[in-house]
Amino acid sequence: MFQTKKSLGQNFLHDHNISRKIVNSTNPQKTDYFLEIGPGEGALTQFLLPAVSKYLAVEIDSRLIPILSEKFQDYENFKIINSDFLDFELSQMPTNLRIIGNLPYNATSPIIFQCLENYQRIQDLTIMVQKEVADRLSANYGSKTYGILSVFLSVFGEVKKLFNVPPTVFFPKPKVDSAVVQIKFQNEFELVNKDIFFRVVKASFGKRRKMISNSLAEVVKELNSEIPSDFAKLRPEQIKPEEFVLLTQKILESVKK
Repeated sequence: MFQTKKSLGQNFLHDHNISRKIVNSTNPQKTDYFLEIGPGEGALTQFLLPAVSKYLAVEIDSRLIPILSEKFQDYENFKIINSDFLDFELSQMPTNLRIIGNLPYNATSPIIFQCLENYQRIQDLTIMVQKEVADRLSANYGSKTYGILSVFLSVFGEVKKLFNVPPTVFFPKPKVDSAVVQIKFQNEFELVNKDIFFRVVKASFGKRRKMISNSLAEVVKELNSEIPSDFAKLRPEQIKPEEFVLLTQKILESVKK
């Protein structure tokens, strides 16, 4: 039996019905190009490969490369590289890329941020995450779980929580429930300045209990700009995703040249 590594957050899915359900939820087409993050022992791969013409697996654990290569040697479309997804150059991939994966819980947020940085290249993202994280990703404005990722994903796409998954279908069993989430990106959406927007949202929630006048003080100082008076006394949870876009635009418009 394969020895999983806790440091890599490995919890392998062993229920074919769940695996099939995840793959079917993407409605894969022959013309699709799928990238799978961390295929593990191939739980999703086995159902995805027959359905698509182009497939690439990005697997961080070098021990799994020969196992997967042998298991799927009969599929000409099977390609795999040994890499940490966070080091992988998504910018080199074709557009309309579809991404799928059972994400390691200890790297979920960085992986999603990596995808957000390349949202114009990605059609959708179907991922298994910790249930608590799934609730956060799909959180609406005004809820307790509303935060950085829920703002970003609301602006750049549409998030749908598909179904929950119990710990019993994994080996080893995680201590928490999981959930499958699907994110469809709006590839045509463009911001005046994506990097500044990211900084504004992250800094705002970095001091969640503070007013915007406090949490964004360093950002506007660096930009030689000002915080709009209509936002200054608000806290981040009081600001809707589209209002964060407006806030960023106003900050940029007030830059002193």
